[in-house]
Amino acid sequence: MRVNFRVYLAGLVILILLPFSLEWKLFVFGSKTVGVVNAYNGEKDKRLFRVNATPEVSVVFEFQGKSYQAFVSESSSLKEGEKASVLFFEGNPSDNLVLSGSGLYKEWNLVWMITCMFIWTIFCINYRKKKLLGT
Repeated sequence: MRVNFRVYLAGLVILILLPFSLEWKLFVFGSKTVGVVNAYNGEKDKRLFRVNATPEVSVVFEFQGKSYQAFVSESSSLKEGEKASVLFFEGNPSDNLVLSGSGLYKEWNLVWMITCMFIWTIFCINYRKKKLLGT
């Protein structure tokens, strides 16, 4: 297999779309609603990677008269009191996703994506050098 520029770009596109593919069921089968951005409430979302104990922002939404929370990292551009779109499963509303950049690219997904992109780039550069040297 030759690793040319098209193959390299295809690999990068796949890696960039990885966070979307991890949440594909929510995009296909989930329901969409609007919630209100709240300040930190003391809880933590285990899907978010945190080295220090910094708070997350929560988005409160209602489904069938009951309130649920969706968490976004504090690096989110969402401000308290704003409205934000949330995807969730009707059978399990606590399984949800905030439709924002930091909602889709949760910290662990971002770390893995950048690591894989780095490894992919190093592999492609190394492979091209070997091809050019004939080894």
